[in-house]
Amino acid sequence: MASGAPGRVLNVGCGSDTYGTHRLDFAPGSNVTEVGSVLQLPYKAGSFDEVYGANILEHMANPLQFLQECVRVLRPEGRLVLITDHAGFLGYHWRGKPGDYHRWHGAHGDRHFMLFTPGHLRNLAEAAGLELVEVATYTKWRQGVGARILRLVAGPLADAQVKLVARKR
Repeated sequence: MASGAPGRVLNVGCGSDTYGTHRLDFAPGSNVTEVGSVLQLPYKAGSFDEVYGANILEHMANPLQFLQECVRVLRPEGRLVLITDHAGFLGYHWRGKPGDYHRWHGAHGDRHFMLFTPGHLRNLAEAAGLELVEVATYTKWRQGVGARILRLVAGPLADAQVKLVARKR
């Protein structure tokens, strides 16, 4: 592995994402390498250098169970990277009725169960036995002038996502 780059990377709930050496989702897709449940990952304990999941944690009815399964397949000192919706994002509250954003039901009856703050992710990581590396709000989308002004006024409340980076002890 050159320059500290992870070797085996599991992308859980990958959808159409191509990141990772192994890409698992509950439905087949062009970039999916394995179909299965993220609550019972079809891999041996300690199989991966990194487990990555973007926009999956909010779909978990039991996020701690999901994190514990991710930790199980990580090697010692392996890294967990999760990106999820930020509960404090003002955009979710300005779009009409607060909370309605998560009434959406996608393909296969998929749904959003909850939103998270940086504090929630810290608590979950600690409960799963992980060492916290970083928890930060951010937005992955290109920001226009309005969003940049909002960031000056509202700070992290202008960010739509929260990113957790943690390490298995």
